[in-house]
Amino acid sequence: LEKIVPPSSSFTSFTEVPPIQTGLLLVDAAHRNDFTKEEIGTLLSRVADRGYAVEFLGNFRRGNELDRLDSLEAGLRQADTFAVILPGEPYSQQEGDAVARFVRKGGKVLLVADPTRDNQINSLAERFGIAFQPDYLYNVVQYDLNFQDIFVSHFRPDELTRGLSQIVLYTAGSIKSSGPALAFTDGNTRSSLIQRREPFY
Repeated sequence: LEKIVPPSSSFTSFTEVPPIQTGLLLVDAAHRNDFTKEEIGTLLSRVADRGYAVEFLGNFRRGNELDRLDSLEAGLRQADTFAVILPGEPYSQQEGDAVARFVRKGGKVLLVADPTRDNQINSLAERFGIAFQPDYLYNVVQYDLNFQDIFVSHFRPDELTRGLSQIVLYTAGSIKSSGPALAFTDGNTRSSLIQRREPFY
């Protein structure tokens, strides 16, 4: 046993000097979202390092739909960015309209799903031409800690991908989009649902 070496990530810690800005990140917790504050602690600390405040919308429980809409509209009036992570309840048409108005006025939206957890992310994502697929991606040729920790090193030139050469995604699923892909996999990455080889977005 003493000769067994546990796997370790090939990625080192990420260091940067963030530009200081001001703003507000609003995090959805009004749709029975399936995550804890501790799970997104790294994200929240990096956001705070940039000078942003963070507020949670809701209390991770089921609420009255009309009250939820009122809170959402009031929160989006103050926010610069809105994060929706693993909603357990679908977004209503009116809530989707409110988020779409927020984006048209220059707001940014971050959508996060996990293929190992049930969620209703597509009830909002499809408003923006995005569909999270119910698969997980894996690569048995080149990976980080295990075959579900895939490397992505193919990027379309864009403001979001500027300066990226490689990222690692832990338990990622594929996405379908009406727009062009920003990041896509190599020929060795497979989907748990699709047998053919193809780049996944």
